[in-house]
Amino acid sequence: MSTLEDLFRQTFDDHVFTRDERRAMAKILQEENLDEKELGILRSKVFNIAMDELDDTDADRVLEWLRQAVKLLLPDGAPAFRYDVYFSPDDDCPRAIIKCIEEARASMDICVFTISDNRISRAIEAAEKRGIDVRIISDNDKSFDKGSDVVLMASRGLSVKLDDTSNHMHHKFAIFDNNLLLTGSYNWTVSAANHNEENILITNQPEIVAPFQKEFRKLWKRLEHL
Repeated sequence: MSTLEDLFRQTFDDHVFTRDERRAMAKILQEENLDEKELGILRSKVFNIAMDELDDTDADRVLEWLRQAVKLLLPDGAPAFRYDVYFSPDDDCPRAIIKCIEEARASMDICVFTISDNRISRAIEAAEKRGIDVRIISDNDKSFDKGSDVVLMASRGLSVKLDDTSNHMHHKFAIFDNNLLLTGSYNWTVSAANHNEENILITNQPEIVAPFQKEFRKLWKRLEHL
């Protein structure tokens, strides 16, 4: 796997993934015959290669390289890019969130206003127990609400940081394995599932995932652990 990562890094030197490079890499990947889990891990590494230089003035070329690299690393038969949309009130949104959590292979970065739906909290804790690297950012004021699970998860050893300003950390997004984004207006609460008009979008489009990943890294670096 490290050899493949090194090969991708070589194609990244000039921020251009040429046609010849893509053909050569496709041939190598075919010979390696990676399974879906291995492809997912390599996609995560490829995202990290690009994210390390996304602040560069050549950001458009970095994102285009990332888009071409991800296309090579999708499993056979998978659509080129994924777009799933869900609405509440209904259980479609929490089911979609839990499915993403359960399918995570390596990492999970969660940045949400609050978490009080126990179904989602249990799925997060189960993911952490099976070895998924879980990081959670949430709002400090909402963490004191009745039914909030954020402080409880922190007490159980999960890595949690809270917003430390007088304003609200009002984001609602999560990134799975560095390459799948879940975002939208949906609050991770029971009332959102049962009563509110909310929405979720799930996509692996690199140009959309990367800015959210950049924002999470910025917040994580600034905030203090709970």
